[in-house]
Amino acid sequence: MGYESTLVLPIFRKCILSREGYSLDISFVFARDGIPEYISWRAASPPVSQALRDLVTVRRDPPRLAPLEQHTRLIASRNPLSRRIAEGQWICRVHGTYRGDIGFVCDWDPSSDLEVVVAFVPRIPHGTSRQTRCNTGKGKRPSRPLPLPWGSAQVTAKWGPAWAQVISPDRFKFQNDVYKSGLVTKRYALDSLVIVDGAPANLDTIMAALCIGERSSFIP
Repeated sequence: MGYESTLVLPIFRKCILSREGYSLDISFVFARDGIPEYISWRAASPPVSQALRDLVTVRRDPPRLAPLEQHTRLIASRNPLSRRIAEGQWICRVHGTYRGDIGFVCDWDPSSDLEVVVAFVPRIPHGTSRQTRCNTGKGKRPSRPLPLPWGSAQVTAKWGPAWAQVISPDRFKFQNDVYKSGLVTKRYALDSLVIVDGAPANLDTIMAALCIGERSSFIP
């Protein structure tokens, strides 16, 4: 899960020129962030089997055929698995760096696969990824960073001046994520989140962030 799109290019290369020296009869192949664990294509079964040959990261389950009435939904601009989520709800992340963390829903974009914008207390490692690997030893997975509020000055001090792109006094960009008032906002597909009833046990960092604390959806 999370690496579906990286498989599209190897499959594409096999479609263009197979081992037998001819193109596979596959019309298109694509992956969608909003439909995890699946790669979709239009083709008959034999070409699909040939394209999957030697791809060890793909499960060997039989291909699932989409009914004709679902074809249009698969390539629609809106994620076909999406369901509405309201701004102001609390969610829990299912996997990744923020797995198990409770975040606040800041926005919802129904036109995108990554439709939910969530604010978390950031988990940023203290040093570059190269430094982290050296400190933890070869072959060991680095420990998950503790949740702490981060500002652009702190990121610059720990990672170096080239890492933090300052947008405004309380807002900066770091590793493709936007940080504001000490929090990080990230975009996710809804199926990677679980709606929860209550807020996190420690609300101090979130309440101190003006970008969240002043929202009408947060005040209740």
